[in-house]
Amino acid sequence: MVLIFAVGSKSVINYVIKSIIMANRSQQERSTRSLNRSSSGSYLVTLPIEYIKKLKWKDRQKVIVQLSAGRIVIRDWKKQ
Repeated sequence: MVLIFAVGSKSVINYVIKSIIMANRSQQERSTRSLNRSSSGSYLVTLPIEYIKKLKWKDRQKVIVQLSAGRIVIRDWKKQ
């Protein structure tokens, strides 16, 4: 692959290179996440955007988090 840029900006070139590298990562690499602790002591984990789009979830949507058979399960909250 050959890329030719008319723009001399290093930030544009770095962005394109990073985008190409990210696109070539395996599915397992893209879905591997780390736990982060918030200031309140809770733990946070980011979810891959592909999953959120596929499930058609929205920002600030309510979800149910359960521990089941040694796994954390996150599912959509449905009003009873």
